[in-house]
Amino acid sequence: MHMFPLVLVIWSLGRFLLYRENPPLVRCLLAIPVWLASPKMDYSSFGEARRSEWRVGEAFMEANADRMQLLILRSRCVCIAMAVVTGAMIFWCNRKFNDGWAAVSCMMLWLINPAVISQASVATTDVGASMFGVMAVLSFISFLNLPHWKNAVFAGLTLGLALASKFSMIALYPAFALLSPLLLKIINKDISWIKQIGMLASKIILVITMSLALLNALYLFEGSFRQLGSFEFRSFRLSGLPTRNIVDAPLGNAFRQTVLAKMPIPLPYNYVLGLDSQKWDEEVGFVRIESGRLVSRGKWWSSFSIM
Repeated sequence: MHMFPLVLVIWSLGRFLLYRENPPLVRCLLAIPVWLASPKMDYSSFGEARRSEWRVGEAFMEANADRMQLLILRSRCVCIAMAVVTGAMIFWCNRKFNDGWAAVSCMMLWLINPAVISQASVATTDVGASMFGVMAVLSFISFLNLPHWKNAVFAGLTLGLALASKFSMIALYPAFALLSPLLLKIINKDISWIKQIGMLASKIILVITMSLALLNALYLFEGSFRQLGSFEFRSFRLSGLPTRNIVDAPLGNAFRQTVLAKMPIPLPYNYVLGLDSQKWDEEVGFVRIESGRLVSRGKWWSSFSIM
């Protein structure tokens, strides 16, 4: 239950330091009913450890023990609503290309999926990230079919929402890059191909710019466009230091002595360090639950990723 106090820090103080291992958007939405209930807060244990959100969460539960079940229930209702909205978007998308029964079947496959049912019943980020991910994909497909400036702006905004929901949504950038050649199917033969490529490229750049602008805005532009060499990383791949199997990893920066050191990063400060922290967790091998089993470290391909 560390989520509630750390999100209330964002709502009340506009700070993201307490927990940056996931982007804040979905967590903020889940915590709205809790925030409106004006719960008691206790941040006395903040900063006692590198990951002090657990201690702050325990203090929050103790301070609100008399109504904790009600607060949890309200937050879970938001997660259920996100699952229903995602199902509605799946129905709407399939209704455009198939008959009504096919669209209903696709929606029901989502709603009765055991993974969706289990995740929608708890206040976690997975269902919310799925909702914003589906929204971003549908918006980008609409942009591909009709690449107007308005559609480009909307596709960029929904992509920014997806990025602010979960770090894994960064994979949408290469996925959309593979989808972009579909624009060639609607080239106007009355306009030179050079001019058309320039117009399409400018709209793609607008999509990327809008997504990054919204992501930075949701982080209140905290530490945006800092130079890469100014960060202090923990993970082996970003720090360049042998951090594996070390509980308290030293800080470093593998890019500090390279030409990339002065390159400004168009991402919020805590977003970058959150990626680094996630990667460090995988390298150190913290135990977690996966498919009903306790596992350590990530998959074999995690060594090639920073997420």
